[in-house]
Amino acid sequence: VHTLGQSYQVEFGDTLMVPDIYVEPTAVGFGEVPLNTPSSTENVTVSNIGSANLTIGNITINDGQFTIPFPSGNISGRELAPNESANITLIFAPSSLGSQSANLTIPSNDADEDPVIVSLSGNGTMVAPDADLAITKSGNPNPVYIGDNLTYTISVTNYGPDDSSNVTVTDT
Repeated sequence: VHTLGQSYQVEFGDTLMVPDIYVEPTAVGFGEVPLNTPSSTENVTVSNIGSANLTIGNITINDGQFTIPFPSGNISGRELAPNESANITLIFAPSSLGSQSANLTIPSNDADEDPVIVSLSGNGTMVAPDADLAITKSGNPNPVYIGDNLTYTISVTNYGPDDSSNVTVTDT
């Protein structure tokens, strides 16, 4: 038997020992994530359901907005014994607005499933600033008498947490 760069000699009655990769899920959606903000983590589980050790190659993602936190989420170079599993941890931090997609490529020594491709998707969104404005108006002098000048002071305070800009106050 010869399979994609790997040779096995099998005698009649022998059992062929081969690795067999199983990946779940094969598509990961991160939903809407604010621009330049990391998402919550998502996991892809890689399992060896074969009868020989599975060697994971160098895992890659073809878009830098989707990342594997190093070193905890990266299983590149790892060897999984039969019936062993490991998680790949993923984060989406969009730097562009709108729908984003990428491929997570998981190479291995599995002869008939090399590499496994996992589809990644997410939507980069704009978040409106969160300003908490308060307006107060006071007059001076207080009390005012007929014939006195009255000066009004209008104060605007931002209790945050975000900055506010282009604020217009109209007193009618």
